[in-house]
Amino acid sequence: MPPAPEAQPRHAAAAAFAQFFHLTEVQLQADKARREASRQAAFARGLDAAERAARRHTAAGLFRRASSERRMDPLRHARNLLLETTLPLREIVRLTGLSVWQVVGLKLKLRVDAVRRRN
Repeated sequence: MPPAPEAQPRHAAAAAFAQFFHLTEVQLQADKARREASRQAAFARGLDAAERAARRHTAAGLFRRASSERRMDPLRHARNLLLETTLPLREIVRLTGLSVWQVVGLKLKLRVDAVRRRN
């Protein structure tokens, strides 16, 4: 059943938009394919071999775990976390490996020190 005469202009506009959209998508896919082909050709020629090697070397270095002598003392770490953050005590316990009692004791000592400094 053909569209009603009053719907003809709307139908034509929708068809024109659909055709434009389709052509745009086709052009976009062609551009992506051309870019990928150029990229593969550049890799085959070895144009970026030095950059890729440097990136691999850097990426390998990013995932190294810090050596144990570079780790902060747990009490000092907990003290800094208590002074500089608003982390919950459980999170500080998890990060430092101390017991809840050690962290709570440290927090209370920091409160006493703060009161003494004010007076």
